[in-house]
Amino acid sequence: MVGMTKPQRRHLPALLVALLLGTTPKVRHLAARSNPKRHRTSVAKFLARSNWDEAKLLNDQTQRTLRRLRLCRSETVDLILDDTRLLKRGRQMDDVSTLWDHTRRRFARGHYLVLAAVSVRGLVLPWGLRIWQPQKGRTFRKLTELAAELVRQFPVKSGVRVRVLFDAAYLSPTLTRACQERGFTWYSVAAKTRCFQRDGRSTWQQLRDFGPGVLKHHGQHVRLPRSCGWRWMRIASARGLLSKIGPAQVVFAKRPYEPWKKLLAVVTNDLKAKPREVIARYERRWQIEVLFKELRELGLGAYQMLHRKGIRRHLHLVCLAHQLLTHHALQANGVPAQNPRIPLPRFHKRRDDLQQALRDQSANTFLKRIPHPKTREKIRGFLKAAA
Repeated sequence: MVGMTKPQRRHLPALLVALLLGTTPKVRHLAARSNPKRHRTSVAKFLARSNWDEAKLLNDQTQRTLRRLRLCRSETVDLILDDTRLLKRGRQMDDVSTLWDHTRRRFARGHYLVLAAVSVRGLVLPWGLRIWQPQKGRTFRKLTELAAELVRQFPVKSGVRVRVLFDAAYLSPTLTRACQERGFTWYSVAAKTRCFQRDGRSTWQQLRDFGPGVLKHHGQHVRLPRSCGWRWMRIASARGLLSKIGPAQVVFAKRPYEPWKKLLAVVTNDLKAKPREVIARYERRWQIEVLFKELRELGLGAYQMLHRKGIRRHLHLVCLAHQLLTHHALQANGVPAQNPRIPLPRFHKRRDDLQQALRDQSANTFLKRIPHPKTREKIRGFLKAAA
């Protein structure tokens, strides 16, 4: 909490605890849970007007967790990029635009949020986020440009390798160039209409035209590990030039009995990686989808702020609350720093454990004020029965 005043350093942990204890992140409920005497306007002022750097605070917490893991020089970290839509009905909110709602299959109003998450040893940590701003008299920036900015600003320890994972919407020269400037390898799904020139060929072909043939004549059946068990896949690879990107390796994959229209094309600039490794590495991108679900349960899209600064700080506050759950689980389980994979409990178990620890701490603070031992133990039993 470097750079924050003393009242702000007391205010922020209380808001994080209030966010984790309740079911709704509305401003007046946060104020009531953090301090019964606190008015909702004090929380709104802290989020919208006070002077503190929320992005630096989230980055420092992420780096603190990574330092605790003691990453080796040859270790690999996954930087996962994706966006989500936060639907809002407010007409006076900053940066609200019309977007397509996939769940309801209609147009709606809301915000585009670009999130960068760090995945290492089974931990998924939200690291940075950007809110897309529509073109209204300001400098217009695409989602790929916001993602490229996150890649350029990602701090990495010397010797640690970084893999950047993203979906087909971000496969653009802007983002891949940013990865190459930092020396990162990238993995993405390519649209089947992408043009590809194979090594030794002079013609350009779309991936959907030559992918089935490569998979049929040069493919092999492999068993790929899943979260639960194994899955048989048929995979094949080809090297060459991807249109507007440059040298790349494309790996085609599908289940043996699935139709050809479900063919998956994964591309990467790592030309030395084996095909099954490319598929296994890209599938780790699903971790950010799980992270979005957990952040939404903490109140990611339930903000009530009108101005851009307040919205951005609410989103960072939710990410800090998620990191607080991870930090508490690491301390409670006593996971060794050099453990190659950290077996953390599920999200709901972590939140329940933290809430129980906070209740026990409040009960112990209250019981210390009772001077008589018999009365103290009697009240302790009442509190346990009520819990």
